[in-house]
Amino acid sequence: MQKKVIALAAAGLVSVAAFAQSNVTIYGIADMSYVNYSDASAAGYGATGQVQSGQWKGARFGLKGSEDLGNGLSAIFQQEFGMVMDVNNGPTTQRASWVGLKSTTLGEVRAGNHNTFEDDLLTSTSVTFGFGTVAAPKYVYIETAGGEPRFTISNAALYYSPVWNGFQVKVGYSSHASNSDDATSPTTATGATGNNRVLAAAVHYTNGPLVAGATYEYNKAQDYAGVSSPDSGNTWNLAASYDFGVARIGGAYGTISYAQNPGVTTDDRKQWHLGVSAPITPKDIVSINYAHATIDYNNAWNDDSIGFWGIGYQHSLSKRTTLYAAYGDINQSDTNQTRASLSSTTPVSGTSANAFERAVAVGIRHDF
Repeated sequence: MQKKVIALAAAGLVSVAAFAQSNVTIYGIADMSYVNYSDASAAGYGATGQVQSGQWKGARFGLKGSEDLGNGLSAIFQQEFGMVMDVNNGPTTQRASWVGLKSTTLGEVRAGNHNTFEDDLLTSTSVTFGFGTVAAPKYVYIETAGGEPRFTISNAALYYSPVWNGFQVKVGYSSHASNSDDATSPTTATGATGNNRVLAAAVHYTNGPLVAGATYEYNKAQDYAGVSSPDSGNTWNLAASYDFGVARIGGAYGTISYAQNPGVTTDDRKQWHLGVSAPITPKDIVSINYAHATIDYNNAWNDDSIGFWGIGYQHSLSKRTTLYAAYGDINQSDTNQTRASLSSTTPVSGTSANAFERAVAVGIRHDF
């Protein structure tokens, strides 16, 4: 009997030890708010209010983890889904979804659907609540002439270097990235495959209160019937933030250029934003942001421009639960070559000069 007890105890210790070598974390965000929008364009003036999901930061559900393989090597993975909580849709989008290997001395390799380096940089240096709020320059900064921005690169292989004195280098490549019809990826014109080759690189630096970095992304359509030089695009971004304790200040500058149907359409954009956030009590934070974009469409400089400003307030009920309120204001001039939005649905597309959108949101967010 005593031998059986000892054997069972030993087996239990072995199981615990094996389990301790790997870990899986379940995480997510639940975010709901009431938002009131007002806008004006060539179609006239309109206003609407509704309960909406993900105005602070997109609701999501995910799994991530690692397994210790020994000798400083680990298997790593992440599987994340976007959620829309205001309708009965369940998981609606596949976000980051990748698997890889991590070495303590050689860095990391990852393969799958991965966040863009641009998205990682702007998120890490942002002083706003997040890209989803009406008080942050989300679509002003990375919205494009075609539609939704690209937050992930599909079918990608990526390398993350070890961190050297605060610096980390990242490179990525995809020979078959999904076409998200944005200014950093060529549009799906007649004869194009609908997929792009993507080459991306980034350098990231962290030193205490300072976070900074730069990113580059090159896109080129795989095939374009009858055209020897398919659509191509280039994107550069610089961003930094510094936490002074009493306030955190951050900013970003980016350029986007692409040729659609080469020799026929060109599009060059310059975009920047500045922001500051400050704690007014241990549980309360206020942030103010401004962003501006100008567009040179077919070599007609300042074809279009967008200005944005927003203010946000958040009150922490606990480490995981926060109440928030935000106001945002977008003004667009000239023609219809830019889009910006305070919502996650319909961008303001100024078919006439001086289109605008304003929004007020109050909501609650819970992290788990």
